[in-house]
Amino acid sequence: MTNQPPPPPAQAQGWGPATPPPPPNQGFGPAESAPVPAPPQKKGGAGKKIAGIGGGVVVAVIVAIVLAVLRNVLGGDDATAEAKQGDCIADLPSNIQEGQEVKADNAKVVDCASAEAKYSVVGRVDGVTAEQASAADSTVCNPYLEAGAESIYYAIPAGGKGYVLCLKPA
Repeated sequence: MTNQPPPPPAQAQGWGPATPPPPPNQGFGPAESAPVPAPPQKKGGAGKKIAGIGGGVVVAVIVAIVLAVLRNVLGGDDATAEAKQGDCIADLPSNIQEGQEVKADNAKVVDCASAEAKYSVVGRVDGVTAEQASAADSTVCNPYLEAGAESIYYAIPAGGKGYVLCLKPA
């Protein structure tokens, strides 16, 4: 063994001293590792919220108007739509022959003590098609015959289902 001094500290592949790490950023130029701040979020003002609510109300009103118009155009019947057993009906055409179909645009629910009351509702059947209500052998009001049902009044939108009122003279 020979006495030799220890080898010098390790160098990078013998090509000179290792490059020292870069000094920390001292405010002179962009920092490579500094986090990028998120852009500030835009705050919605009260005006935007009010406009959003107002827009929703306008849409709801338009939808309600369209539905009301469609209901009336397609055969809606506001005057008797809520009629139920025990109510009385006025302004139905008189002298209607059995099996005859007559339009009754002026029919309305009235107080049964009123002189206008011409018919009493003894039964109501919902979910009836026009074919079921207008058939010559319609049995829609059969359950109400014992209660005096003699005629029917119905309101059914085109192509849909509606209701039948089973009536007797008041």
